[in-house]
Amino acid sequence: MKRSSKRMDATALSACLLAAGLACGAGAAEPTVAAQSQIKDRKGDVVGTAELLQTAGGLLIKVAVKTLQPGQHAIHIHTVGKCEPPFTTAGPHFNPEQHPHGMLAGDTQAGDLPNLHVPDGGDYALGNHVAALGLTFYNGDLLPANYRGGAFIGQHGSWNRRPPSGYKVVFVPFADGRPSGMPIDILSGFLNSSGEALGRPVGVAVDRAGALLVADDVGNTVWRITPAAEQASPGKQ
Repeated sequence: MKRSSKRMDATALSACLLAAGLACGAGAAEPTVAAQSQIKDRKGDVVGTAELLQTAGGLLIKVAVKTLQPGQHAIHIHTVGKCEPPFTTAGPHFNPEQHPHGMLAGDTQAGDLPNLHVPDGGDYALGNHVAALGLTFYNGDLLPANYRGGAFIGQHGSWNRRPPSGYKVVFVPFADGRPSGMPIDILSGFLNSSGEALGRPVGVAVDRAGALLVADDVGNTVWRITPAAEQASPGKQ
């Protein structure tokens, strides 16, 4: 399962998801579990779980892992079959965006999902140069329950990196006081097709109603994010 070309000693992780579950819950307003599976390392040991959530905006993949060694980890998701070493019978990859596989130096997409980076010491990493300047934990009731207790992070974005990184607001789920999954994009679209910044999110806060407020110090705007049913996600104030 490991794809390698030059350097970057990465561990390939695999999650087998039942294709039959992908149609379940389509069109639901609240995220609905469409399929779920264990994640195994190359030896076949269970190191986490993966869920496919059907949302009103599309398919969301939620990954939670543990006991991983520091370094880059590539996650491969298979749609059918038995997920056991050497993973040759695990069926085709679930790779709707057709990301290329490989472990070239600097690659951020070596598997079917963005690489998972576990730094020394086990601290949670959001990526290089994202400039995570805003942070707030959500304890409101307006947004769906799966956001409660997690952290919203405003990524101001890199200033001299190609390609740019950051320029969005992400959500990190928490469980038992620790991050429990991969960051999820909440608000993006701050870069145009030429990579120029139309806005740069920085401060994040929660208002009295439970909506998420995002300060954009380039667009000179405060964005207010509410559930889709409120028809203001995101809304401009």
